[in-house]
Amino acid sequence: MTDILFHPKTKLELDSIINKKNHAVLLSGKTGIGKYTLAKFITREILGKNEKQLESYPYFLTIAAPKDSKTIGIDDIRRLTTFLQLKTTGKGAIRRLIIIEDAHNLTIAAQNALLKTLEEPPTDTMLILTAEKSDKLLPTIYSRVQEVDILIPSLEQTIVFFNNDDAQITKAYTISNGAVGVMSSILNGDNNHPILIQIEQARKILAMSTYDKLISLSEILKDKQNIENLVYSLKQIANAGLSQSADRNNKKDIKRWYKILSEIQTAQLGLLNSVSTKLVLTDLMLNI
Repeated sequence: MTDILFHPKTKLELDSIINKKNHAVLLSGKTGIGKYTLAKFITREILGKNEKQLESYPYFLTIAAPKDSKTIGIDDIRRLTTFLQLKTTGKGAIRRLIIIEDAHNLTIAAQNALLKTLEEPPTDTMLILTAEKSDKLLPTIYSRVQEVDILIPSLEQTIVFFNNDDAQITKAYTISNGAVGVMSSILNGDNNHPILIQIEQARKILAMSTYDKLISLSEILKDKQNIENLVYSLKQIANAGLSQSADRNNKKDIKRWYKILSEIQTAQLGLLNSVSTKLVLTDLMLNI
């Protein structure tokens, strides 16, 4: 496990999953924390395959939402059901593995269709679901999976793992709030991670005039799937700004970032409590 950064508690739970070979597992955690990477890690360990071997392995399947729809529908679950009808070969207890990435994107119909498989999974098969929050899944689905909450490693552990410039790692850790997937993308110079794209959009919004922020609302509201991620990215920038201002003991900037952070937290609560999205975001743009 030396090539992947784990929180110690997460490592223990994943070890247990691998040893016990549970038939249905849910890896839950915020966007960018590395859930899919860990799902692939479990897959390789269970099947005894490296990444290259896994690409051509006939009994491995990943199901994810298409980019143009952002939902996983009943047709995808039918494809899974057909895949399960294939007879596997080999001696391992688990010979077939399916990852459902971002299972919170499953439609209600798709979740209901998946339920039968979770109730009676084939003995040679493991399903790994990933999701931001378990409460976005139907209780009937959640009750049939073994959940592992992916925890954030400490800054000290992260510095030791990456063995690089401490200041650079600390900056990446602060921006990503310890989310390993995002942090790795920052340190590797890869700006294509969805959260990093959101963070860049959030930076631009914070630099806009109030008028331009309000004008940008129409575009933001078109992509309702990413509103939570955008607000989360605004919070990451505010946390980073507050931390850096505190390090410099810049009281003016501390006050500014604290106000922005408070407004973002209010917006998050409003979205969580199903207050009008447009109203919440309008208030946020007026006050940050």
